[in-house]
Amino acid sequence: MPDPPSYLVQLTADADARFLAGSFESARALYLEAASDLDLADWKAELGQAPGRPELQAYALFRAGLASLRAGDTLGALALLGRAFSEHTTTLHGVAAAVYSAELQQGRPLPAACNSVEAFLQTRATEYAAIWEYGFANPEHTIGGLCR
Repeated sequence: MPDPPSYLVQLTADADARFLAGSFESARALYLEAASDLDLADWKAELGQAPGRPELQAYALFRAGLASLRAGDTLGALALLGRAFSEHTTTLHGVAAAVYSAELQQGRPLPAACNSVEAFLQTRATEYAAIWEYGFANPEHTIGGLCR
């Protein structure tokens, strides 16, 4: 049994693992915990870098929205995507959530919404990669893996 996370990035990794395993309700719960947690350490801030918490929390809300979609809760998903943007308007993940949500609300299919998010993030690929620079021992996060 792994130790509980010490860092916020570890909690998001735990949520990602559940998402990838198809445990969407469990993943959603962990993402929501990550989105509101202020007690787990911010690894980047501890290293004297720009804090990682805002992007991680926006990411967690975005992914909680995706988990809700996969669990069949479209209204809940749209609410979470909206929160990702409204609570984190200056983050890449917050803006990506707004792009995804707008596509869904226009009736576009999920793959098309994801394509739009990826096209937006490709324009900021260097910044996106820097957001996810947590060392080789942590899971890789790519633009193509955000909403697929």
